[in-house]
Amino acid sequence: MPSAESPFDEVTERVRPAKAVPMVEEDEPEAPPRPPVHWRPWVRGVLLVVGPLLAVLGIWWYFQPRGYHLLATYPSTSVLVIGSQQGFLLRELPNTFVLRDWARGTECWRVTTHLPIGFRVSYSLSPSGRYFAVLANNSLQAMVAVWDGGKEVITTSLSNARTPVRLVKALDDGRVFVWWTVAGHSEAQMLYAGQAQSGSVVAYGYARGQLLPGNTADIAPDGKTMVAVRGNTFEYGTIATEHGNITISHHYIGYDTVGSDAVPGYILNSNLFNNGKVLTSSGALYDQSGLVHAPTGWSHQYVNPNGNYVYQSRGNQARVYSPVTGEQWGFRVKGMHYGGDTTGEGRYALAWFQPATPRLLNKIPFVQTLVGRWQRDTLALYERPGRLRAALRVDVSQWWNQRNSTPDEWWWWASPDGHSIVLNMTDGRQSKALLFRW
Repeated sequence: MPSAESPFDEVTERVRPAKAVPMVEEDEPEAPPRPPVHWRPWVRGVLLVVGPLLAVLGIWWYFQPRGYHLLATYPSTSVLVIGSQQGFLLRELPNTFVLRDWARGTECWRVTTHLPIGFRVSYSLSPSGRYFAVLANNSLQAMVAVWDGGKEVITTSLSNARTPVRLVKALDDGRVFVWWTVAGHSEAQMLYAGQAQSGSVVAYGYARGQLLPGNTADIAPDGKTMVAVRGNTFEYGTIATEHGNITISHHYIGYDTVGSDAVPGYILNSNLFNNGKVLTSSGALYDQSGLVHAPTGWSHQYVNPNGNYVYQSRGNQARVYSPVTGEQWGFRVKGMHYGGDTTGEGRYALAWFQPATPRLLNKIPFVQTLVGRWQRDTLALYERPGRLRAALRVDVSQWWNQRNSTPDEWWWWASPDGHSIVLNMTDGRQSKALLFRW
């Protein structure tokens, strides 16, 4: 038998298994950072050239004038087109007047007049486009009708108007003035005022001027100044309305031309501004006290119906000028300058001119003749302080599209924002109006 202390016991103690130690996994080593990407030299060169070039092209494109496109055409029975803040007025039928908006030519309102046969017709649209007045008269009587937004609000007869009525004027505040000479009083002038908002006659008034009958007259857009004209002489007066009476105060006689371009029934080119300013055809400026300054060399073109700004020209130079505030800005057209117009706020000017042929081409035989056939008159829109924004090449033959007929007269208006132009053309027998937009 083995003894109590066996040698195997000692070996067993020595060979005891070691205590289990948990295994710890070591993290994988991180990947080394990627080296920076170096653009190839030719790619970097292309970017350095193309980037600034694209920026220059973008700036060039931004300052290029936009082109007008034909949006719509409308029938008309007269070359007359009247612009306003709301839209433009056309006489689409002999007794129908339609106001259309500037954006799409959508009809805003339509007025149909029922006028007696044989009456002479005059009409006026307020600068805002809200009020429209029609005056019909013969040697015995005169009839006045006023519409507010296309709704008739006044119809009255002026039975004591025995001679042709000289003027009808609708203002933005709803007043409508009618002026005529009274039979039997060779120097008497009468003024009537109707208030469209109340639908009634509000005032009558008489004034004895120093001019003989047969003259023409106009009233400023603010309704405070009246000028009667005969030949190269004009009479300056101020208007006051109080307690149903109109007082025309005579101030002085001026010896200068205060002309007005007109079509039958409407004065297109007034010479009166707000705050009592009057600009003559020679460029002299008058107010209530008399001459403010002598002619400056600028040719008087068209006063905007709002009565604050006028378009003037001197050779191929043009400017938008306000006698009311003294503000002005200008530009130069490249070619034969025919004139132009300005928007109500004086921000835009629409110039009509024929582009000039480059001098280099003029030296090449026969080139000037070929270029002349291609060149067209241009309507160009300029924005204060003289930036060219848009242009329209006037192609009357293409737009007219009538055999054996060519328009010999046309009128145009620019919208207040400058984005639209309405052009009305006539050959004396038929007319057509076109709306352009950019």
